[in-house]
Amino acid sequence: MELRIEKGILLAKVALEFHGEELLLNNVIVDTGSSDTIFDTDLLAEIGLFVDYVNGIPTVMYGVGGKGEVCNQQLVSELYVDGQSLNQFPLQLGMTQDIYGFDGFIGLDFMMKTNMVVDFAELAVIYKEG
Repeated sequence: MELRIEKGILLAKVALEFHGEELLLNNVIVDTGSSDTIFDTDLLAEIGLFVDYVNGIPTVMYGVGGKGEVCNQQLVSELYVDGQSLNQFPLQLGMTQDIYGFDGFIGLDFMMKTNMVVDFAELAVIYKEG
């Protein structure tokens, strides 16, 4: 995961893989204030990961100021984010590009599951053995 800081926001370039299809997202916020990880529905559709309206759970993603946006939370299998396996991971899919201008948000759920540590001095990510 390549990190950079722009206008005080920690951003990452993140590689995703779903059922052998790969996607590089260049504009993902690494957000310790977000409980959930969410990616843009249109971008994930490019690798065959679509909103599951049958098994998914409609939910609301709240941003700064309490404004809420509808998204869908669903269990995803065989998803790799930055090489980290997220089997049966409760991922949220929503409109992050159009509304916020970002490809997605890496939340605490991902950080905790993968034992992710951010080295701010080197602007690098480390995954500790758990």
